[in-house]
Amino acid sequence: QNDRLRYAQMQVSQVRDVMTENMQLLLNRGQNIELLSEKTEQLKTNANTFKKKSRAVRNIMWWRSFKWWILLVLLVLLIIWGIITACCKGFDYEECFS
Repeated sequence: QNDRLRYAQMQVSQVRDVMTENMQLLLNRGQNIELLSEKTEQLKTNANTFKKKSRAVRNIMWWRSFKWWILLVLLVLLIIWGIITACCKGFDYEECFS
């Protein structure tokens, strides 16, 4: 009967050890899930910040490019005006319209 009691106590001890280990694994899993959730929120925040900043940079670059195109068009118009003025031999354009 002592052997049965020891055997039962040994099984209870093993079950207790397994349950303790399972509880520890469950707690670790909960901590890992919480950490993953925090990292996900941080990634979401970083993605939103990146989106806003990249949109701002895109707008700045678009305006810079637009200004250069306007400058280029004005320069071409100035060159065309200079050529027409030179061909008409002056600013009164009498030779071109007579």
